[in-house]
Amino acid sequence: MPESPSPDLNRGVEETFSAPGRLACVTADPFVKAVLSVLEAEYPRAFPVSDLLGKGAELMVAWGLGQLFDLQEAYVLRDQLVGMYMQGMIELRPKQRKSLGAPRLTVHALARLEAESLPFLTTAYHTSYPLDEVGHPLVRLLDGNRDMDQVIAAMVQLVTTGELPIEFSGKRLTEPATVEPLVRELVERELSSLHRWGLLAR
Repeated sequence: MPESPSPDLNRGVEETFSAPGRLACVTADPFVKAVLSVLEAEYPRAFPVSDLLGKGAELMVAWGLGQLFDLQEAYVLRDQLVGMYMQGMIELRPKQRKSLGAPRLTVHALARLEAESLPFLTTAYHTSYPLDEVGHPLVRLLDGNRDMDQVIAAMVQLVTTGELPIEFSGKRLTEPATVEPLVRELVERELSSLHRWGLLAR
């Protein structure tokens, strides 16, 4: 929420928008301030990005700042929102699509290529995402030909055959009934992280 009861949208005037947990965004950009003001006024309602941009632009026009909105402003807003998302200040959710069956899990082709020989992946934010012993084989399996259960089954097979050794209390796990719930937890955690860093194609 904004610290000021009525944020000043004029360029060069810094305003602070806070979130729970003492996180805060300080910005002097008119369009960013307009969009964050809309989110605060409409909370907890969520908006498609196109609607949010429109409402932010309307607020700028109301302030007599409509002439300041251009493509560069949209880029600044994009970077600001992504940064706030990565800090846990806001939520960004993909548009839900009607599924014709179990979703096939896919990472981008570059990620699969990197997983063959590199200890990291290049994220959508041009940063490095480190891969561990679970991440390497998992990413190679995410080629769009398997759904969640099939990915889990393939990972379980890697563990039970010893290609991906997993130990518990100093003992290597080999029984599928014991391995499956542990592998499922590891895969779900890794998929959530891959999604957060923009590496899942869908």
